[in-house]
Amino acid sequence: MQRAMLLTAAALIGLGAGSAQSEPDHHLFVVGGYSTSGDLNVVPDGVDNELDARIDRNLRSVLVADVDSDAKTVTNWRRAGLLPLEHPVTSEQVAWGYLYNGVSYLNGRIYVGPARTDAGGVPANFVAWAEVNTDGSLGEFETSPTIPGAEAGIQGQGAVAIVEVDDTHYVYVLGGRAGDAGGQTDRIIYAPIDSDTGAVGAWEVASITIPSTDWFNSAIGIDGTLIHVSGNQRGSMSADLIVPQADGDLVGSWISEEYSTDLTNRWETAVTTATDPAGDTYVYLICGSPAPRNRVDYTKFEFGLTAVWESSTFPVERGRPTASGANDMIVVPGGSETSGFTAGVNTVFIGTVANGGAVTWAESAEPMMQERSFHGSIMVAVEDETTSVGDWMLH
Repeated sequence: MQRAMLLTAAALIGLGAGSAQSEPDHHLFVVGGYSTSGDLNVVPDGVDNELDARIDRNLRSVLVADVDSDAKTVTNWRRAGLLPLEHPVTSEQVAWGYLYNGVSYLNGRIYVGPARTDAGGVPANFVAWAEVNTDGSLGEFETSPTIPGAEAGIQGQGAVAIVEVDDTHYVYVLGGRAGDAGGQTDRIIYAPIDSDTGAVGAWEVASITIPSTDWFNSAIGIDGTLIHVSGNQRGSMSADLIVPQADGDLVGSWISEEYSTDLTNRWETAVTTATDPAGDTYVYLICGSPAPRNRVDYTKFEFGLTAVWESSTFPVERGRPTASGANDMIVVPGGSETSGFTAGVNTVFIGTVANGGAVTWAESAEPMMQERSFHGSIMVAVEDETTSVGDWMLH
């Protein structure tokens, strides 16, 4: 495994930290994505070409903000670290776009990828992970083996989820881009995650595929269950559910249902969970394409989907969205106002979940420090993070 290059700690501390805030109970990470300009001679507001490792419109930095889930605030934006700058095999410059569903958290580490690019750099056809420290900074990223197979050896623009199976966690990549020549795949690959080191192991091909060839699809893991949400190719607005086998493999048939018939396809949908005050978990599908959407679909999770989906309205239309939930709070940072590559925004919307799963939205008074789209995000409880002391990591 190859370790990524990072800025020195001194550079991050000197140039990233904002003013002191009250003690947060969560950190919100915004990962990779695109800036609003593809012209390197025009530096977008808040972007530093070196600190953000910008090539073309790609941003390879990770931002972090402090979250108070009781007060429903997101404040003190700063840089947390850098994603891998070089491909672990070819040493080419790596780009980190299309991460709307490509960021996860497990046991004190964030996991990122695979990723795609429509600008400079090569796709990240692997998963990278880094330790999370209690101040919101990140350790040095490490990388998994590259995704196998020449024909479907990328699978960017696909769905990604981590699921626990009999005390072992597996990362799944479902569908996505079929290869450099384009096209889509229905293939599912998975790999175990070492519980001590966090390392992603060797990739395997699952015994079944997703229900149809697809990309811009989404997924999430909940209580040992893998939920897949259709994307650009399915021909329906569908959700699928399956319980992985003890060895991580997927066998048998998906349990599938249409969550709406309003559109033929819906894609690049942000998927997250949150818990209402009564303690019930809800799955949320937020915004997305075709064209920026302002719809939110949600359902209660009871070891499966219920076929009872509710629909509500997001305050604005957002494409290229990403969303993260914690407790009864959902955060939607950035996104795009159009379907274009350079229409990112820095707005942050905060949702408060009521009993029954309905969400009340408000715009944060403090926007992100940069406009971003094609990015990913994850919210992490501070109590679950690590504290670095010398060469030791205390969990």
